[in-house]
Amino acid sequence: MEFHEHVAKLIEDRRTSSKDDLIAISEMRETQNVNMSDFEHLSMISGLLLAGHETATDLLSTGLYHLLYNMLWEQINYDDATRATAIEELLRFESAITGMRREVTKPFQLGTLSLSLGDQAFCMYNSGSRDSNHFPNAHKIVPDQ
Repeated sequence: MEFHEHVAKLIEDRRTSSKDDLIAISEMRETQNVNMSDFEHLSMISGLLLAGHETATDLLSTGLYHLLYNMLWEQINYDDATRATAIEELLRFESAITGMRREVTKPFQLGTLSLSLGDQAFCMYNSGSRDSNHFPNAHKIVPDQ
């Protein structure tokens, strides 16, 4: 809440003092015919800052953990090409955002499961990255895959 209050104050400050930053640029909503409430503006700024920071730090820390724990550091650190391939593999193996809760908007059948209007479902985006039909070693980090 303190963070949201801080961002709300910054948004208000940008209305009277010009700065060259993301908040000031997004404040142009009032001059560019963008229909966005103060709450939506606050949510957008907070989302950009938190999502960009959290996903990057989570992926960096878990990726480094996997490389060190699986003793892959030397193997992936040969040159820029091996590092780039390893980064792609880590992005596949350890998604920054694994899924999101959704509400069913119309009845449908998912395999043997019947979902009704209003049911809650958790969509696992990263499950495709562990599909053994597409990745032969889906549950393992293979940096040169």
